Amino acid sequence: MSTAIDDEEFPSDPTEFHGDPVSALAAVVQTLSEIEKNYAFRSTGERWPRLRTGERVRITGIKRRLIFERDGHSCRSCGLHLLYAEVEIDHIIPWSAYGSDWSCNLRVLCGPCNQDRSNFRSGLDDDQRPYVATACAGCAPYETDEDMYPAYCGRCGVVGPTWPELVL
Repeated sequence: MSTAIDDEEFPSDPTEFHGDPVSALAAVVQTLSEIEKNYAFRSTGERWPRLRTGERVRITGIKRRLIFERDGHSCRSCGLHLLYAEVEIDHIIPWSAYGSDWSCNLRVLCGPCNQDRSNFRSGLDDDQRPYVATACAGCAPYETDEDMYPAYCGRCGVVGPTWPELVL
């Protein structure tokens, strides 16, 4: 889920919670709201429109690998930790609905979550992802810093500014 709470708020023994209970409760409520929203979309059967058909361009191996790393080796829907061979790359806005092949529109899902989603609209459709790039400004400095994009860097593993020509 998109809601995150610092790990330090959760001790190894759950009976010894010392964090801010209001923040924890707010996170739980937001997570439950996202689950409910996702279920509501799925249960209505609302689908993305099919506006495009035909052959798609294959997503390159380097782009797949960087998306896998950016998404923490885990399914963005259920959180299951995945091996690279198990990964399915999903279009947030489906390709058939004119969704792009840019990395900001792609995410990692496990097979069952990808099949269950199909082209149904869901609460996951708001899952904005940063671009992925082969390098960032810190790893491959250029002489100019104009028109930079935030992107996950394949060299250092952080999201930072990079140039459009390095974005995948």
